[in-house]
Amino acid sequence: MELRNALSRAIRGMTEDLRLHALTVLSLVIAFLCLGAAVLGVENLARMGARWNQARNLTVYLRDNSSADDIAQLRLLLETLPEVESIKLVSAQEAQADFLEHVGHDLAWKALPASTFPASFEVELKHNIPETRLTHLASRISRFSATEDVETYRDWFGQREMVMRVGRTATGLLAALVAVCAIAVIGHAIRLSVNSRRDEIQVLRLCGATNHYVHSPFLIEGAFHGLAACALSLLLLLVCFLSIKTHINDTV
Repeated sequence: MELRNALSRAIRGMTEDLRLHALTVLSLVIAFLCLGAAVLGVENLARMGARWNQARNLTVYLRDNSSADDIAQLRLLLETLPEVESIKLVSAQEAQADFLEHVGHDLAWKALPASTFPASFEVELKHNIPETRLTHLASRISRFSATEDVETYRDWFGQREMVMRVGRTATGLLAALVAVCAIAVIGHAIRLSVNSRRDEIQVLRLCGATNHYVHSPFLIEGAFHGLAACALSLLLLLVCFLSIKTHINDTV
């Protein structure tokens, strides 16, 4: 009975000052949306990075003066390695065409001769190759006379990990800031609500109402602000995610 009475007084108070409570919920929704978008962005990038990290690739660049026998011997080695999933030979012309496709067919780029782009083997490795094994493979492949360089993309993955650590730290700081802002916004709304109902509170005091009886509607209002803002922000994030899900899947 006491809870029902507190709920009815809280609903009556919010109805009487609907604009204040609507603005409070809207402010919290904006803050929660920013936090939720940051968390989702960081976590999805982390999962995409982990997927890319599992599907490791090697690029074996070939020397310009390599003979056909040397290239065939290198290919034979790559095909016999148990860690290798597939191999693709990319000629200098194909590398140039792929480069122009990504940067655009500007005349300055087209003027570059095909010899500028080295031929290479694009090696797709099996998933979950240990870092030590990957380093050993690169060292072994680099000993062949046809090999100019072996790109393992370790630097790229290292930079990605550093960026993800910075992103998670920034997200944690943003979460703390949002928590402080939420407490401040809800506290300010409750103070304004108390001021607008000061006469009612004085009458309740004169009638012998306890502190719990007086405070309970305002606590319910604060809880409503937080729950309503969380529900709305989650709903908006879900709608946004579903609207761009197809585009995300196409780019992964």
